[in-house]
Amino acid sequence: MAGAPKSAKQQIQQLERTFAIRIEDRISCEHAASAQVETALRSQDFFLLDNDLKQRIDSATLEALRSAEALRGEFGEALRNELSRKFFFLPAAANDWEMADVESHCALYGHLSYDIEFRYIQRHEEPYDNQLERHGDEALWDTPTGRRPYEKLDIHWIRRGSTSSVDCDRCNASGRILCPVCDGSKEKLVKCAACAGRGVVKLKTKARTEGGKTRVTEREEQCKRCNARGRLKESCKECNGTGRVTCASCKGRRKLFRYETIHVISKEMRTTFLFSSVDGIRPRMLRNALRERAFEYDDVVKGQGEEAAADESWKPFYEKYTIAAIPIVVATRPGKKGRVIFVDGTLATAAHGALYDKVRICLWIIGAAGLLGICGLVAADAMTHGGSVLQTLADVTNFWKALMKWP
Repeated sequence: MAGAPKSAKQQIQQLERTFAIRIEDRISCEHAASAQVETALRSQDFFLLDNDLKQRIDSATLEALRSAEALRGEFGEALRNELSRKFFFLPAAANDWEMADVESHCALYGHLSYDIEFRYIQRHEEPYDNQLERHGDEALWDTPTGRRPYEKLDIHWIRRGSTSSVDCDRCNASGRILCPVCDGSKEKLVKCAACAGRGVVKLKTKARTEGGKTRVTEREEQCKRCNARGRLKESCKECNGTGRVTCASCKGRRKLFRYETIHVISKEMRTTFLFSSVDGIRPRMLRNALRERAFEYDDVVKGQGEEAAADESWKPFYEKYTIAAIPIVVATRPGKKGRVIFVDGTLATAAHGALYDKVRICLWIIGAAGLLGICGLVAADAMTHGGSVLQTLADVTNFWKALMKWP
């Protein structure tokens, strides 16, 4: 792409910026999810979806919603298990969510790749040297490259029907032009070395005074070498005094060979998209589920609206989607802030503030500090009076359980 004209570079960079964005939109997965996805893609100047891909998206979405509905019925138990696994001190907090509003949702997350070819024509001119002319008529997209899907390519060839040999119009087919240095005068003016271009020279005179000292005086007089002009004429070295030089365009061959080249640059353009009916869903929550549930759709672009988005200079050839329809369960307590989000059966986000109210958080901190102090006192007492360490640990455990159950 280094030799591409500015307009071609700008167009490629513009398309790269288009694909570099992450497309996010809120859609209702319960009804025709694929149609909503297509509308969101088209709003960003992306392409239409194939009919087969639409069916797979709708089927995967319905399956994800069924999974979310199944998890919704077991939400309380699932929350306890997750809290026990991630936060050993929070499982009792799941009881607060037994009366929560639990909703089942779905998210579509994945990557979109398009194999795109850029083509442009560049004009060339060089000295004629019996080059082979290519006859015919070749349009920009007539010749396929034969490359593999998603293979990077940067090649060019001479376009058929664009070659011709013509007389050089710069030298009128003579092979020589006026010397650009002396403009055909065969001579050029150069600065006089004797006076440095001033036209006068400084002369110093020494004389002895009556006291025996040497006195130096300076005076100026006209330079005799250049006759006070400051410039000298000399034979032009560029043209060797002939006034004419070899034509730079045709290199003295009197004819030019003109032709056009077709340049092809292929690139894989890739973007990430996320469509969900739940606010606050982020790609980091869905990456593990994407690996587990993703399906791939890889196909040749075959006229379902993709060409309408392209123009004369670029075309899509292959399309590849990696998509996962991911079940999501959201629980919200009526009248209280905070919510719990399950993504594919795994706790994705549950801030402690959503599981505890502020009073319980304060009580838990105070109780934890008190527990540490009691543990230290009991252990010291056991060691001092020869008490049982196991009995001390049992007392601490019972105190902890009582604290967690206390509202």
